Amino acid sequence: MALDIGVDSEYVRSHVSNITHHNDALPTERVVANIDGNSTEPAASEFTDHLRQRAEALGARIELVRQYVAANAAALAQAVVALEEQDQMSATDARQAASLIDSASVAPQPGTAAGGFAGGQAGARGVLGLQ
Repeated sequence: MALDIGVDSEYVRSHVSNITHHNDALPTERVVANIDGNSTEPAASEFTDHLRQRAEALGARIELVRQYVAANAAALAQAVVALEEQDQMSATDARQAASLIDSASVAPQPGTAAGGFAGGQAGARGVLGLQ
């Protein structure tokens, strides 16, 4: 029983598109760090400053996540392209091998076999230029 391993490239591209779209929808570091608050009272001002510091830290972390997701989405898209190219090369190699096997298994025309070779062996020698 042979197992077929494959990747549906359109499915992956769809997910890369979704990931990229949602990643782009995340608020930027600047938006997250924009905190307005009461600065007229010392306690309120201190709380607003504390909240601003936490928001800036969160914004920096969100920016790291955005960059990480973008880099991995791009890497996934490149991997799909590489797999498709490899698949195409493998398909071409398989067609060439099948063609070689088909031409090697054809019996030679009468009078073309060299030195007593007959059948597939002569065909293989002919394809390989060994007659």
